Amino acid sequence: MIIEIIFISLFVILIALGIVLVNVFDHYGDDAGPLACWVGGAISGFIAFVCGIICIVHSNPAYAQSVGYAYQEKVNKLKNEKAVLESYHLLTEDNGKTTFTSDITFEKLETKDYYKKVENYNDKVYDFKVELKTWQFNYTNPWISWFISPACFSVSDETLESLTYTTGK
Repeated sequence: MIIEIIFISLFVILIALGIVLVNVFDHYGDDAGPLACWVGGAISGFIAFVCGIICIVHSNPAYAQSVGYAYQEKVNKLKNEKAVLESYHLLTEDNGKTTFTSDITFEKLETKDYYKKVENYNDKVYDFKVELKTWQFNYTNPWISWFISPACFSVSDETLESLTYTTGK
């Protein structure tokens, strides 16, 4: 919000200064002062316009609901992946190698492959947590809060904590 106000103020000041230079001080086309004011005003006006559109989009309830729905679906996808990981159990074959097998996918994995799969899953969860918490922290920042959708609060901290998987749980 503050950024938007700064650019709108800059737009008004520069355009007004250009008008004052032309009308009061008789600076016309031979001086670069009014032209610089109008070009600067046009640029800041364009930036204010673009920022305004971004603010309108992110404040739109339909957009916030769709982003919130996307976050919930990502949580559901991660929960399903966690359920598959939890379905693996140890299985020792005749050749003495320890493997894991899943009751859901009936897939057999060696120990190192299973732990790699758990590590990849936890990396995905970590990236999702960092993304969501970053949006939440940015939403409380008065400089950029209007550019952030309130949908970032659609996932609770408890839900985020429940996504992490450790072997043996």
